[in-house]
Amino acid sequence: MARVPGKKWSGEPDLSDAQAFIPPPWVRRLFLIQDGDSNPTMTQAKLQACALRAQAARPGLACYVIEAAPGCDLNDML
Repeated sequence: MARVPGKKWSGEPDLSDAQAFIPPPWVRRLFLIQDGDSNPTMTQAKLQACALRAQAARPGLACYVIEAAPGCDLNDML
C-alpha cells in the first residue's frame, strides 16, 4: 500500500513495489479474504490496494472481497 501524507491507510497501491503479488495472466477472478478479527479499516485499505494493483497489472481482472463475520477468522467460520 502506498504511503500518502495525512492518511494512515491510503488504500492506494504502491505500483513501484516489484515484490508485491501480481496474479498470473490466466487468473480472471481474484478473491480476497477479509479477516473479521483485525482492524477493519486497515484490512479494507490493504485489500483495496491489493485489488487495484492486481487490476492495474491485469486489466479486466475481477476482484471480490469475501468478509468473515465480525470478530471471526475465516477458519473459525469453516
